[in-house]
Amino acid sequence: MKLFWLLILAHFIADFPLQSDKIFALKSKYKWGLLPHILISFIASLVIAFPYLGFGNFWFAILFLASIHFLLDWFKLLLTKKLLSDSLFTFLFDQMLHIIFIWLTCFYLFNIPDPEIKNKFITTYYLNKKVIIIFTGLIFSIFGGGVLIHYIRKIINQIKTNEFEDQVLFPNVNKRRIGYIERFLSTLGTIFGGWFLILIPLAFIPRLIIRAETDSQEFLTINLVSGLFISIGIGLFVHLLW
Repeated sequence: MKLFWLLILAHFIADFPLQSDKIFALKSKYKWGLLPHILISFIASLVIAFPYLGFGNFWFAILFLASIHFLLDWFKLLLTKKLLSDSLFTFLFDQMLHIIFIWLTCFYLFNIPDPEIKNKFITTYYLNKKVIIIFTGLIFSIFGGGVLIHYIRKIINQIKTNEFEDQVLFPNVNKRRIGYIERFLSTLGTIFGGWFLILIPLAFIPRLIIRAETDSQEFLTINLVSGLFISIGIGLFVHLLW
């Protein structure tokens, strides 16, 4: 179970914060463009799940997952270019498949036991399932939440214009940074509750104060409302997983 959550955390880190705009552009433009992303994902798994490096099955598992990751991403790119549009459904379905294969790998294909570690810090914090789940939820909320908001904006635009062309551009990194802070604070507040709940309203005040002149009222509203619901939803889901 601990290995499963470590590999989920590694997957989210590789798929979101470590998948820069340049890495994503390489994936979309060149046939070999997937390789840097897969290599980053492979290294992230090794680093995040380092307590398991002593198991031979672990190396087979990581190589297997890297191969599956390549095939899933290649198939997704092929479908979105020729058959399906890049949508919320394809994004969520892709992530679900990654999670299913990680689960199958950990529980059935390789059956890797938890390592025996004497280091108190590692056993108390690093291999603490609760801590791993919190970090996993935060990473997905902070970075994956931005992707979810992008797809929500696309859906709203399609409903308004009744057109299915991709007219909504993914915001650049400068516009995404404030959203990272908002979702980090509001998700943290939801996870820990109590006095931490004050972080939820406080998280969204800076956007209202330093709103960019180029931001429309619609852009501001969608980001605020979607970010709030995503943060609270993920925070509550983390509680359920404890």
